[in-house]
Amino acid sequence: MFVTLKDFFDNFRIRNGDKPNETVFNRPLFRLKREIRELKSIVDILSGVAIETWSASKYYERDEYVTFRDKFYRSTIDGNVGHQPNESATYWVEEFANLSFGSGGTDTNTTYTFDSDKEYDDLEWGTVNTICTVTDSYNDKQYIKIKMPAKPNETTVSNKNATLSWGTAVTVANVSGTDIKVSLPAKPNEANVTVENKNATLSDNLTVIAKINDTEIKAKIPSGKYTINTQQDDYTTTPSDFDGNTIIRMNKNATSTLTLTKPDESFIGSTLTVRKTNGDQNSLLYISCASGVTISPGDISPIRRVGSTISLLYIGDGLFDAFGELP
Repeated sequence: MFVTLKDFFDNFRIRNGDKPNETVFNRPLFRLKREIRELKSIVDILSGVAIETWSASKYYERDEYVTFRDKFYRSTIDGNVGHQPNESATYWVEEFANLSFGSGGTDTNTTYTFDSDKEYDDLEWGTVNTICTVTDSYNDKQYIKIKMPAKPNETTVSNKNATLSWGTAVTVANVSGTDIKVSLPAKPNEANVTVENKNATLSDNLTVIAKINDTEIKAKIPSGKYTINTQQDDYTTTPSDFDGNTIIRMNKNATSTLTLTKPDESFIGSTLTVRKTNGDQNSLLYISCASGVTISPGDISPIRRVGSTISLLYIGDGLFDAFGELP
């Protein structure tokens, strides 16, 4: 870099009192040499005269000029060796950046290669696509790329003539990868009645007379006979006791307990009969209510005398009305 006259006078002249030696005499000469060399490089650059191309093995002095990849660089230090100008801003500074090589500033050795298989409709949504490769004379490559946005919403009707089924979801369209489905509710109730035995002869045994959706419909004629259920110990009623014709005989020769359970609501209007058939004069028959069962009146228990009989008429919702030989 050129120095001013004042700089040269202050730092490079021979002063009074300096001892005559090689350093004193050569200092201004070396500075002048650098100034002349730099001036010549500048004149050559402006005149279009080729200047030295940078070499990795050569030592460069401060303010010495080179060319590298069609650009001009000036060394910033003495003993500058092995530092590539375009990668070493500490050692080199680019000069005359506005000057260009060749006609119109175009590097005639640069090639442009378009990817021939990349047409407009080949670009992929949501990706970066390379459409051109630029290779300069130093075989350095740059890539021109286009980034496509995410694919816009797109609706596809995939099954416009779909056959819908009861209780089944059917895909009829697709929006951006999401299936659109139509679902019908479960098939409504429909009784498929089959008459199995329209001329059946009914008896006191259950006989199938029809089917509704594969469920058998049975009927029977009550025989008018009682079903006798004799118990020798404590007892809890079962569903078979609630047929409207059962007498439970509590025959324990001591105090006993009958636990009354809740029947099916089809038993409404029917009666269960309970009779104390054994026991000494001090034995009692207690009637206990299981969960959800009540008896009206509530003070019918205990039954004391052998032979006492109580009828329990089912009203519904777990309630029995008691009548007969109440205590």
